[in-house]
Amino acid sequence: MRSTSEDLDAARRINASVLPAVRGVMTRNQGAIMAKAALQLLGVLPHRTMRPPLVEADGDEVALLRADLAEAGLLT
Repeated sequence: MRSTSEDLDAARRINASVLPAVRGVMTRNQGAIMAKAALQLLGVLPHRTMRPPLVEADGDEVALLRADLAEAGLLT
């Protein structure tokens, strides 16, 4: 059985590894816009089109998001 301290260490490692993805989705533009762009980059969605009044992420935002997802180990 794992100890609580081992669980905490594992949780901290996981948290640190996904922080770049969180930054990319939550700080570059609205979360919904960037989440949809991330899902498109990951191949889950065929496009990142949003319904008005929201607009899809632009090329620069997607490039930064791609780098953030790669840093988090979610894209190669």
